[in-house]
Amino acid sequence: MSVGGCLSASSSFYHRNNNSIYYSVGDAHHHHHQHQQQNQHFFSSSASRNRHGLDDFVDSLPKKGEDGKPDPVEPIGRAWEAKELRIKSNEDLHKLWYVLLKERNMLNTESHLSRARNELFRHPTRITKVKKTMSRIKFVLTERAMKEYEVAMERAMQAEEEETRAQLQVEAETKLRERKRQINTE
Repeated sequence: MSVGGCLSASSSFYHRNNNSIYYSVGDAHHHHHQHQQQNQHFFSSSASRNRHGLDDFVDSLPKKGEDGKPDPVEPIGRAWEAKELRIKSNEDLHKLWYVLLKERNMLNTESHLSRARNELFRHPTRITKVKKTMSRIKFVLTERAMKEYEVAMERAMQAEEEETRAQLQVEAETKLRERKRQINTE
């Protein structure tokens, strides 16, 4: 681990200092310089930013105040409630799941880098909110699957009842015809 924070994984590494991001994969070295304006507002979700490559796994650099210390962490939203997720389509839930998955991976990377640098993790509650929302998405999808199963079972039972009724009706009509034939032949 370098002073600036280096995360090793097989033949690739990631390094970040005050205003630049460096990463290397095999023999290909890349340098991505981040320009930050003092009044520029960054969204709290890493998936909402235009990013590429390993940048998805690291949050933006903390803004520095006039005293050179990092500004307090920007407030973030809350976890999605199950009732809010129930009104979303399966496609929307699928998209949200992958946005949250990227966010969770980014936060886990940030947490690891913070520990490696002996720094406080900037977003300790954010990962909890992401995990809660992901858990609630699973819950809502499980509810939907159970409802679909119940509807399918009801339809199968109705079809079986209708088939049984139809068979009984055919048997009753057959017996009635046989009985009429017996009466006519007597």
